Amino acid sequence: MKRKQTEERVRVAADKITPDSYTQILSACGWEQDERDMEIPAAGKRRKHIYRRYGSVVLAAAVLLAINLTGIRYYLGGSTRISLDVNPSISLQINRLNRVTRAEALNEEGKALLEEMKLKGTDIHGAVDALVGAMLKAGYLSETENSVLLSILDEKEARGEKLQQELALSARQAFDSVQMEGAVISQNLSGDETQFQKLAEEYHVSEGKAALAFAVASQNTSMSAAEIAKLSVHDINLLVHSKGLDLGNAQSYGVASSEGYIGEEKAKELAFEFCGKEPEEVHHILASMDYSNGRVTYEVEFYQGEYKYEYEMDAADGDMLEWEAEWKRADLLEEELKELEREAEIQGIGEEQALSIAIEDAGVKKEDIVFCKVLPDYEQRECFEVEFNTAEKEYEYKIDADTGMIVEYTYGNAE
Repeated sequence: MKRKQTEERVRVAADKITPDSYTQILSACGWEQDERDMEIPAAGKRRKHIYRRYGSVVLAAAVLLAINLTGIRYYLGGSTRISLDVNPSISLQINRLNRVTRAEALNEEGKALLEEMKLKGTDIHGAVDALVGAMLKAGYLSETENSVLLSILDEKEARGEKLQQELALSARQAFDSVQMEGAVISQNLSGDETQFQKLAEEYHVSEGKAALAFAVASQNTSMSAAEIAKLSVHDINLLVHSKGLDLGNAQSYGVASSEGYIGEEKAKELAFEFCGKEPEEVHHILASMDYSNGRVTYEVEFYQGEYKYEYEMDAADGDMLEWEAEWKRADLLEEELKELEREAEIQGIGEEQALSIAIEDAGVKKEDIVFCKVLPDYEQRECFEVEFNTAEKEYEYKIDADTGMIVEYTYGNAE
């Protein structure tokens, strides 16, 4: 058999086993088939024409594929991190479609929680709802410990703020679904805030909890950030509320339950009982939660005559730990009492601030409000009742008059 005959047979066999994809490629590119393209050139210059034609088709297909892959990579990419801290600490990474791409436990409690959960690929709002639900089921969240910390770390501040509002609402709705009042702290951290990473790694918590610990420690010189990071989020929340500390850029919804501890009023009673005095015999009575030697405590102080009395007791059972009666020189005592009175005058919020807190939480623009009313309520605790309507919805809030925290909220369609 001659060489040319052999080559011809090989070519014919190859044609038979090779699928003709030319028509499909033209259709995908939106081009019509030219009958001249069906001609198989013998050799030489005519073959170059069909190569150019085929080449343009392949190039166009490659460009379209590259564009599609770039778009897919863009939406499936992203490095936004969401962390949830209670006692379990869990970190989630999401893409630009708000889908979870990674779920990581930061401590042993978090590992136990994630063992039976499949969060990868789920929407972040559903993931937060599921995690809060799982923590409620496992007993990490309860009527006595109802605080959760949500932290968003995103390079784009506007996207972070939007997620902060949405995910805080998801967490609150998870509490509502089991008819339990939740206390949710949410914060939006900028993407370059890495100064908290060392503390987070040392105590196996999220960078969000480390950031909160630093914020609280900066206002409470008796405790370091490392000591605060060891506390549960619930104890941190109680400490912040009791001492009237500022959460910085974090937002707080609901009230941390104190049912697991004796409470400030009981602490005062125990102090009076211990020293044998009646409440009406003393003045400038103060009670607040603190943390000392690895335990949560209550500190009670008051004045009588030239003396200042201080008591420290275990917050769980009221066991008296320390006490002191200190004599004060008249001029120093007078200055100290004046300072206490000045602090009392600047504490608390007004009606305008209560309205602003409610409007911001609802995500409503002030110009869209068609009716609003703010009234003081002193039946159960010192609060402001805030009501306002837009054209579509009605909102009702109860705001703590001392701290500005949201105690209750309801909303629905306008009638």
